[in-house]
Amino acid sequence: MKSFTEESASRKTEVHQEDFQSLLTSSQMWNLFNSPLHDEFEKRFEKLDDPENEFVELRDYLITMLLLQSAQRPGAVCNLTINEFQAGEWDESTSVKQFVTLTKRHKTAGTGPASLSWDTHIYKCAQIYLEVLRPTVANKHSFLQRKDKREKEPLFFLTARGNPIPSSQISNRITKVAKLLDPSISGNVTGKRIRKSAVSSHRQLDDSGESSGLSKEELARQMSHSTSTAEGHYAMRDTIKGCARASNFLRYVVATTPGKAKSPKKMKPEGLWKAVVRRKVSPEKPLRSLRKQLPANKRSPQKSPKKKKIHFLPRETQALMKATEAFYKEGNFDPDAIWQCINNDEACQKLKITEKYGKMQLRNKVKRYAKARKLY
Repeated sequence: MKSFTEESASRKTEVHQEDFQSLLTSSQMWNLFNSPLHDEFEKRFEKLDDPENEFVELRDYLITMLLLQSAQRPGAVCNLTINEFQAGEWDESTSVKQFVTLTKRHKTAGTGPASLSWDTHIYKCAQIYLEVLRPTVANKHSFLQRKDKREKEPLFFLTARGNPIPSSQISNRITKVAKLLDPSISGNVTGKRIRKSAVSSHRQLDDSGESSGLSKEELARQMSHSTSTAEGHYAMRDTIKGCARASNFLRYVVATTPGKAKSPKKMKPEGLWKAVVRRKVSPEKPLRSLRKQLPANKRSPQKSPKKKKIHFLPRETQALMKATEAFYKEGNFDPDAIWQCINNDEACQKLKITEKYGKMQLRNKVKRYAKARKLY
């Protein structure tokens, strides 16, 4: 088990280093969005000399641009249906007019639908794809796969044979297009790589003091995950930055701020335990009826300290019983009378019985002695 944990931790460190080194730079992201090849792809959509042969490349171009503009997981693109595309809405709140669609079925569907952004150029190409390219491959299998018997929903993106696209194949498709747009990119361009680059660039921009116009929560909502997920898995530069801050704290802050250690305060009990009344439950008396009989907000009584046992010496007992013989034979156990009798007795005075014991202690001793021997 220990060796497995060590190997797992070692592999995790290696993956982190690989992901950090493979982050897309700002210049690479700029090239992906502003490459002159975008005009060529747009012209190919408009002409479509051979739709069947151009289907794969043009479809991959649309998928690549969708993932770059939306920073979503590939599943949000693969599971996009035609109905969801047609139900999209235009948004003009930013400088770039965008068409926003919502994919209901994706990895984190419990948090809500995954949004995909289409600018005017990509939307125009998507309309041509839907009207001209998709019908060339669509068949009876071109629907969203469901286990339940719901109405079949036709998928937007399909394979060359008209089947749903597995999200595992998206990486190879977008890598080819990304390297066409920017040949300086090395390695596979995956959805995770795009997402990590987006979050890391956003954090870097915030740290520099420049306004990105987008909060962490808004970016996390767009990427269909939480801010804690972004900090733990996507903000690659934050790990190194956190180590540097810790070192700075140890080097400068701790070394220059001596302070006296404070003893921890004792915890005070927040309250008393409630008393629990245990009762037998029978068919004649159901549990609900018993609950009604329980007193509300009843607190357990404070336990009184145990009384200390008083031990008389044998000679003290003998002198005490001899002095009070007349009292216990008559059944008279008046504490004042017994005390006065003991106080006047010479043998009791020598033993200093009245100084050692109290009035009620002596009275109880006499009574117990007489009761044990049935003398009254």
